[in-house]
Amino acid sequence: MGLNVVPVRSEIRWGRWVIVGGACLASGAALCWYLRRKAKNAHGESGDQSDNSSPVPMPGLRGSVEMKVRGNQLFKDGSFVDAIEAFTVAISLCPPECRKHLAVCYQNRAAAYDRINDADRSVLDCTTALQLDPSYFKASMRRAKAYLSLGKADEALDDFTYASLLGSDGSDFFQEDQNRAVQLATDNLIDNLKKTRESIPVRDELIVLWRNAYVNDPILIDLNKEFGCESPYHEALEAIRDRRYEDVIPLVEQDLAEHAARGKSELTAVLRDCILMARFELMKENVEVTTFHFKQLFQYFVCLHPLSRSTHSRCLQSWK
Repeated sequence: MGLNVVPVRSEIRWGRWVIVGGACLASGAALCWYLRRKAKNAHGESGDQSDNSSPVPMPGLRGSVEMKVRGNQLFKDGSFVDAIEAFTVAISLCPPECRKHLAVCYQNRAAAYDRINDADRSVLDCTTALQLDPSYFKASMRRAKAYLSLGKADEALDDFTYASLLGSDGSDFFQEDQNRAVQLATDNLIDNLKKTRESIPVRDELIVLWRNAYVNDPILIDLNKEFGCESPYHEALEAIRDRRYEDVIPLVEQDLAEHAARGKSELTAVLRDCILMARFELMKENVEVTTFHFKQLFQYFVCLHPLSRSTHSRCLQSWK
């Protein structure tokens, strides 16, 4: 028959600790496994999220965009000076690698400079914008208009041409300004030719035209008379008859010098000499000198007595 063995108290107490300890170990292992798995899942989820999300804007760019928006609103409100300050901050905050955004900031600031009539700074900002973005249509067009306001027609035409190549659809938008630039460039060219071109020889056909176009020209009346070489003026008339046209102006200048040396000039003779010199300078297409002689002519004419002025007005009428 079998024996019933009764465990002693100490053995029972040890068995309980084994059970409790085993349970604790099992719980710890389970907790460890759970935490490790959760961490792994969390790492996997964070990796997926970083791959799918859009990149976070750089702090400098974000601030630059905000200041640009503020500048645009100030511009719309008509606060152009404040808008310039806002665009300036936007430029300073913008990272240099964000070239297109930076170009927009410069172009917007140029627009504000335009509104306060500072075309020089507008040109500088548009130039920087085009350096950052060479295909920036608005910057090229704005710089063209700024150049036009500064009277720089050639530079304006270059930019208008470039703008038309960048955006042919908008060429009608600045056609009027482009026409103004063409007109200004033409006027500048003519003025430059007047100042720099050399005078040309007097041609026979111009003398024939002069002698046949006027009836009461006092000089032509003298030219058709018989006279001796009494003065340099008469020598000048003789030179005209002999077709020695290049000698006429020096002889008339000599006649004027003799009148001045006398101390008391005869205004009629001086007026006559000025008209003859002005006419021959005009035939030589020397516009600057002709203008000078016309001014002298007017000064002498206003010095005439009122009664004489009407008599000698025929001299001036011969130019009309």
